[in-house]
Amino acid sequence: GLLAQLPSRPPHGGPGPAASGAGGRSAAHCRAAVAMGGLPRSALDDSQFGRAVPGVRRGAQVYRHAGAHGIFVDVSPFALRGCWQGDCKSSDKFDAHDRGVCALVCAQIDECMHWTFGEQDGVSKCFLRRSDAGREVAERWQGGSRDCVPVEAADAVQAFYAAELPALRACDAGRRGGCEDISRAALTWRFAIERLARAGEEAFDANAMRYVAQIQSDTDAFMAQISEDNYPVVAANNREVFNALRGWLESQAEAPFDTSAPWLPSVFRGQLCSSPACYVD
Repeated sequence: GLLAQLPSRPPHGGPGPAASGAGGRSAAHCRAAVAMGGLPRSALDDSQFGRAVPGVRRGAQVYRHAGAHGIFVDVSPFALRGCWQGDCKSSDKFDAHDRGVCALVCAQIDECMHWTFGEQDGVSKCFLRRSDAGREVAERWQGGSRDCVPVEAADAVQAFYAAELPALRACDAGRRGGCEDISRAALTWRFAIERLARAGEEAFDANAMRYVAQIQSDTDAFMAQISEDNYPVVAANNREVFNALRGWLESQAEAPFDTSAPWLPSVFRGQLCSSPACYVD
């Protein structure tokens, strides 16, 4: 096997509570009101975006590109559809099912200072902007600054839910075991391992991190040249590391957390990842 033995609870403790603000930001530091306008409320509570600072304008609004305010960046880790001219490698917009996803994507892109979410041609869209200078009144749109984000699940919790996903376990034996999509299964493993690695930076000792780095490298190599015959080997090695760390992962997922929030990765809705960030259903 890949492991001799790993402790079920690494010696340095855990990465923190089951939920946290994106990028370490507290929800209390949201710096823009979320203008609800006529858009139906999602399961997201405005309080989870934090409190708006005094003097921020409210009301239905959209932040337009207006020839100057959009950012054209690679959104392919987050999106599959609805990009500018069909190119998600260079786009200022994409299809998004929830405003929380739009806010979280903006927070992960250095050039993005504001986000805006609403309906265009019957489809829910996210626009990414370098400023709010293109603000216009528009019903059924809303927006905020990059600091205006919902509460996310902690990295360890995301890793645990992804690895324990029934659809991923169904793929452990590969196509012969009934896996419907090897590519999406591998993408889900990559997502789980990336979250595990981030959580482990402050929690794991050097020995545990070596094993995590090894399966991360092996999974990346598999993704570069996908082979149905090799997948069960990669999955077995990944599963062995996650099983060795299962006790610690379970302890991180014990704190109460609303797993139904619509901005959470698709693994919380029982689905394999379709994009690297796992936001797309």
